[in-house]
Amino acid sequence: MLNFIRNFLLRNGLFLFISTINFVYLAPIYTSYTAMNNSDGQTNLVLSRENHTNISTILYPKDIHLLKVSPLNITDGLTIQEKIVVVNYLSAIEQKEEKEHHLITKSTTDNTVPYVFEEDIILTPKQAQIIYESRNPRQKRKLNTDLHRHWQLPIQYAFDGSHNESEKSIIRRALSYWESYTCITFEEITYKDNSSVNENKVYIVFTSNEGCWSFVGRSTYREQKVSIFEDCIYEGHVLHEIGHVIGFWHEHARPDREEHIQVQQNAIQYGKQYNFLHISWKDLDNKNMPYDVGSIMHYGSRAYAVDNQTPVPPTIITKDPLLQRALGQRFQLSFYDVKLANAAYCADKCNNTKLAQPCQHDGYQDPKLCSRCRCTEGLGGNYCETAAPSIGDTCGGVINLTGSPVPIGYPTSYRFGQQCNWYIKAPKNSRVFFTITPPRIMEYPQCVSDTNNKYVECLNYLEVRYSHNIATTGARICCSYLESTKPIISEGNEMLVLLRANAAGSYGFQAKIWAEPCGGCVTGTELSHRPCSRNVPYVCERQWNYTEWNPCPSGNWWWADNKDCNKLVNKTAVRSGLCHRSELFCCNGYQLNGTDCIKSSSVANISIVIQPGAVSTDYIVPTHDPSKDKENDPSSGWGNWTTWSNCSTACGGCGNQTRQRLCYDPLLCSGKSIEVETRSCNKNPCTQVKFGTRTISKVVVCNPITLQKCTVYEKETYPFISETCCTGYAKNSNGTCAKTGT
Repeated sequence: MLNFIRNFLLRNGLFLFISTINFVYLAPIYTSYTAMNNSDGQTNLVLSRENHTNISTILYPKDIHLLKVSPLNITDGLTIQEKIVVVNYLSAIEQKEEKEHHLITKSTTDNTVPYVFEEDIILTPKQAQIIYESRNPRQKRKLNTDLHRHWQLPIQYAFDGSHNESEKSIIRRALSYWESYTCITFEEITYKDNSSVNENKVYIVFTSNEGCWSFVGRSTYREQKVSIFEDCIYEGHVLHEIGHVIGFWHEHARPDREEHIQVQQNAIQYGKQYNFLHISWKDLDNKNMPYDVGSIMHYGSRAYAVDNQTPVPPTIITKDPLLQRALGQRFQLSFYDVKLANAAYCADKCNNTKLAQPCQHDGYQDPKLCSRCRCTEGLGGNYCETAAPSIGDTCGGVINLTGSPVPIGYPTSYRFGQQCNWYIKAPKNSRVFFTITPPRIMEYPQCVSDTNNKYVECLNYLEVRYSHNIATTGARICCSYLESTKPIISEGNEMLVLLRANAAGSYGFQAKIWAEPCGGCVTGTELSHRPCSRNVPYVCERQWNYTEWNPCPSGNWWWADNKDCNKLVNKTAVRSGLCHRSELFCCNGYQLNGTDCIKSSSVANISIVIQPGAVSTDYIVPTHDPSKDKENDPSSGWGNWTTWSNCSTACGGCGNQTRQRLCYDPLLCSGKSIEVETRSCNKNPCTQVKFGTRTISKVVVCNPITLQKCTVYEKETYPFISETCCTGYAKNSNGTCAKTGT
């Protein structure tokens, strides 16, 4: 059959690759979870007892199974011609990547060609074209092209009969998990029963066909296939594939990834560089979510790594070494996976419900129950203001640091499903210090003996969240491996410490925590202090470049030689968003000198920005207005004012200018997240040269013989200056335009 298809394509000029079409697919193996409710009514996910024999396969890339199959054997709904289009685009991208990274020419004996994109994504021909064109700016591209489409709810699905009841149950549990955390709903229908298909006109069909893959977003195919093969029939992997279905790309494809990770091109398998491309900001809207190394959609440290070295080298390295072992988890959806889905599909669910106070720590109104906050893992309470209760043995809680170091830990064996949450708070203008007592840290039977084990995901782990935003994934530590023996220091005055046992283990951890004042903010005689750090929000601009064909006006042949038409024109588009950066500062009497606050009686409140570092085209930081009416008070919780915007009109009195400032501590800003000021501008009347007509009289000789004179009248056109104000405005005694009735 394969030879028949190949011969048919050759005869019709459609088969562009003479060699056999094959591809290599990396099929990860993951595990399953069970939902448990805590006392806050929020769902916690813990590892199921089943499939424990496969845990070692889950974690270690050297044991991952490789499939080599033909794209023609993948029943994804694409026609042969569509498959060829996808292969052509991905092959062109691969060649471009090889040239860009100075890779050797592929051996003529290697007859594999790319088809599955980024490990588990089936692209439509249009998506493949868009991704190719984003790598080739000379291509003509429309600005309004969408890379994926959202679904109308509920999303319908069916099974094609290739899964048994046990496998169906795992898939249904993954769908239920998405439903329990978001407003997204799914509805099971009978396969091939087109009478029950809803307004999407498309429904998901779960199949088991040559690997694990999905389309991204809603396709135009009536039956949108999602393959869950026998090697990935685990709930964590199904959660990942459903993420693609609802429109998620892989996290490492974000355009701002270079601020967080480094891709090691020399460690990637030959011919697989195209799996590490960026998706343009034009095609990816992150809804102001931070980059998430703990996302279920993120690649692992050794994705597509060359396998001829021992140990296997990493293909992705985190900029912050403490975050390395968080990459590639397939245990559960992260907080920001869920928040992004809710922002995309549930943004209007809670419009009519107001909370008594804002959710803290980046929590938000839960679209499943608008009267409460949806909190990050480890936090609970009505407004995410306290530690979530433990699961299993009693542990964790809220710790208010005041003086001496406080010991915390779980220095004994632990059972499957154990969860502990420590929410640690230090006084204002202090930082939290966390140090682990070696040598035993989160030990369990599946820990590997690997000199490079810092690149292996943790099954059980201790997580320390130390950034200003403790909702983001933190340092994950396990298997008695420490990246450094130095203390982990919080950016602000809070820290969140989590223990997660996805399997039984032989030993937890021991640690101590303490607080130290910073910035010279506490009265004392010390000459130097560690600086304090604050979180500063700002308006950032996500930019992308594109080209557009600029045609000459039709029918005007004289435009043909005009250099500004009948050519591709480079353009830039922008989408504004909310970003955050850390800012070091010293208190009164201290000056920032390098990394220390040095005592100085003549300096007060000197600050310096230390993040995000080098200027990036992905965001633009508004400049501070030196002539602003209000001075910023750091203790008020408000950031600096932006510069005034351009006036909305050039004249006439109805123009407005706006500026805004953002709150970095909602509790200090009366629950507000942003404050906007408006002022009028350009009040002078609009002037315009107009032309009027008038009757004039002239004395002319009306009788040339007698030279008799007479008067004649005629109309003439004359120019005059007109001064006008906007509608509803009139010129006042000062000569400026003012609103009438005021």
